[in-house]
Amino acid sequence: MKKLVLNNRIPFLFYLLLLSVCFYFIFNYSKVEIHLFINKFVGNAYLDVFFKYITYIGDGWFVPMFILLITIINLRLALTCLLSFLVAVIISITLKYIFFDDVVRPWHTFQWTVHEKINYVDGVKLYLFNSFPSGHSTQAFAIFIPLLLFVKKTGLKLLILLIALMAAFSRTYLSMHWLEDIVAGSFIGFTTALVVYYLIFEKNKMIRLNMGVMNLKSNKTNEK
Repeated sequence: MKKLVLNNRIPFLFYLLLLSVCFYFIFNYSKVEIHLFINKFVGNAYLDVFFKYITYIGDGWFVPMFILLITIINLRLALTCLLSFLVAVIISITLKYIFFDDVVRPWHTFQWTVHEKINYVDGVKLYLFNSFPSGHSTQAFAIFIPLLLFVKKTGLKLLILLIALMAAFSRTYLSMHWLEDIVAGSFIGFTTALVVYYLIFEKNKMIRLNMGVMNLKSNKTNEK
């Protein structure tokens, strides 16, 4: 695990830095204050469109397409992403619907508790309950972090991390979740992905699947 962390120290440090900034705001300001600050940026035509669509990366229907694409690169990696996703989702759902089922979303709070006018993005369906943790954030990190760990170039690692971060942040930008929800979701997905990747790749499991689906077909043909 230590070697895995050292090999990815730059994106890991960047993620930890962002977490530290988020925790500073979470511990020093109320979630309503934080949300009102972030909400000031809503209404920009370019940002609205960007976050409205990048949020779909955290949707459940995106996962099968992503896994299918990853099989072209490496079957072992695809299976790692899938297992990471499944474990992270089970953790997220357990927390969301059993332990924190009473946590309401921003729309509920600003509609009935805090009567502050906030900006919304057109065409986004809002929900009332089960805010913590953010499932989209969990899923985005759970499937993208194994890919981050797999690629070699630092620049590409940072790009993959940025995509996951933007997908998570979109949930607060769209007033679907509080900042603390996406922080928790990202951490669940990140940690789960790290552990699953370590157990499969660093422990040398399923080595026979360490190839793309096209190579697998070629090997089967050669064996015949």
